[in-house]
Amino acid sequence: MKTDRPLSSETLKAKQHKRFLKLGFAVVSVLILGYILREVLQPGISADYVRTAVAERGDVMATIQATGLVVPEAEQVIPCPFDARLKTVLRDAGAGLEPGQLMLELDDSEILAEVEALKDETALTQNRIEQLQTELVGKTNDYDSRIEVANLRSEHLRTKTEQQRYLQTISAATAWNVRDAELDENIAKIEQEQLVAQKERLIAETQKQIEGLEIERRLLRSKLEISDAKLKQAGIRADRAGVLIWIATEQGSMLREGEIIARVADLTRFRIEASVSDMHATRLALEMPVIIEVNGEALSGRIIGVPPAVTQGRVTVIIGLDQPSYSALRPNMRVDVQIITDRKQNVLRVKKGPFVKGSGQQDVFVLKDGDAFRIRATVGTVGVDYVEIKDGIEPGETVLISDMEDYKHLKKVRIN
Repeated sequence: MKTDRPLSSETLKAKQHKRFLKLGFAVVSVLILGYILREVLQPGISADYVRTAVAERGDVMATIQATGLVVPEAEQVIPCPFDARLKTVLRDAGAGLEPGQLMLELDDSEILAEVEALKDETALTQNRIEQLQTELVGKTNDYDSRIEVANLRSEHLRTKTEQQRYLQTISAATAWNVRDAELDENIAKIEQEQLVAQKERLIAETQKQIEGLEIERRLLRSKLEISDAKLKQAGIRADRAGVLIWIATEQGSMLREGEIIARVADLTRFRIEASVSDMHATRLALEMPVIIEVNGEALSGRIIGVPPAVTQGRVTVIIGLDQPSYSALRPNMRVDVQIITDRKQNVLRVKKGPFVKGSGQQDVFVLKDGDAFRIRATVGTVGVDYVEIKDGIEPGETVLISDMEDYKHLKKVRIN
């Protein structure tokens, strides 16, 4: 019968070594397979589909985009000075004008009749004033004479009263005689005082009538001056050099006072009227710098007015130009406008792209050794062409500026 013999130590060592080799091979195989799978399955992006930019130092300018219309800096709107019919049109729209040049004539027959009527009313009022003044002089002279007579009579009666009092002392007159004399004297004084009071009332009443007529005369003269000025405006003239851009042309038509009958513009100097979404209204302020693109050239300007009205969700911004007489400007030309709301100088910046989601902290990808690594960065001012980087990125680093929203959960993305 065959019996088992224990294996030799050499054999056991050989078997153990063989198991270690197999185990090591398996581990290495798994590691190699994992590496291969990681390399094969790791998310990647073709370099042809990503845009990159190098972080550098420079200026960043934040703006509000708008569309603008070129309009004359100065435009004279000429209203009709009075109700009248259009008599003659002497200039056509588009004609150049010199100061004082006649453009059209109005029928002035009605305003002329009004002027003559006011002149007559003014003259009648003046005559009435002079008549009252003359009557007042005559009546006051009459009162003065009557008052003088009353004074003399009062003085005479006062003397008689003194005589009666003296006679009473020598028993040549009675107390009744003295009493009668005193009554006559008092009556004379009252009559004298009444005459003085009547004279004063006459003067006061007449003076009030004169003052009322003088007020009426002043009003009539004021109306006359206005009507006379209107009459002189029957010939409509330009008060400045410019171009007649619109004029009423229907001869014989009835025009109302205040109705616009002509527009004259100075076409040598212009400004810009820009239309901005009302969502930016709170960001707008006077004196904000502005850049206007005209035929590929950039003109500078500033905001000089922001009317408060909002029309269909748009706000109008008035822009003054630093070169209002720029040769390429034309009336009603449409231009692109950039209103500068913020400007940073010599800051770290990266070209603007879909990667930026506004100001503040956000994840961005930086290119290193052919791979894109996610980092946390702080974005400052977002400009037209560049964005400010406050921290997280160093000068010279390459940033992926494409939209990386689908990869934001990864720390690393392979660039093929």
